[in-house]
Amino acid sequence: DEAFGVENASTPLLVLWNGLDGKGAVDIDYGSADITDHSFISDGGTTIIDGKVTIGDNGEIISNATDDTIRAASDDADTIFEVYTPYDSTGDATLKLSADLGNEAGEQWTITSTGATTDLVIGCDDTTPGTPETRLTISDSGVVTTMGTVNLEIDDSANTTVTDIVNIQHFTSGTAGAGIGAGLTFDLENAAGTEEEHAYVDVVATTSTNGAEDTDIVIGTMTAGTVSEVLR
Repeated sequence: DEAFGVENASTPLLVLWNGLDGKGAVDIDYGSADITDHSFISDGGTTIIDGKVTIGDNGEIISNATDDTIRAASDDADTIFEVYTPYDSTGDATLKLSADLGNEAGEQWTITSTGATTDLVIGCDDTTPGTPETRLTISDSGVVTTMGTVNLEIDDSANTTVTDIVNIQHFTSGTAGAGIGAGLTFDLENAAGTEEEHAYVDVVATTSTNGAEDTDIVIGTMTAGTVSEVLR
């Protein structure tokens, strides 16, 4: 039976019929430092790599762990894993997470960095399989928009003390003084189809001297089209 041959053509090919192997438990080296590119071409079949793949001196390392988890690591301490879209400014870079049957099962989540607006968008296709709909958006300015109710839950062992569920902080690049505060606003849609602030709850410092601070809680509501303080 034929084992190997050299094709008689303008670009000769070395043809192996029974695979490429080394004799015994030895390493097989392919290529050398003066080779620019290595191309592996198939008819769309499966490429099987049983073991670890190391790319470059500072490249990524992808390994198959014992628990069947694909782990990515890098010699670059600042970047572990990057999803990059080499398109123009409108191109989106999307990380897709699918389970079971993926699109058909409606169990696909996506995390997208939008090229046009540089927003971070989290979507799910449970409504329209194959077309993730936005569930959460974090804009490049830090504004968070969600399509559903936000539930913040903490399950801990504290049963006779208060647990802080949300910590709201306000820092300033200047010098803090009386009047600095942090607040919550409540915007509602009106008949004109726009959103306006209808109420607020503010925590305001009336004295900011360290060790002698005083604080007010201020509540404001909308009356006759104007939001103003109604309780302090």
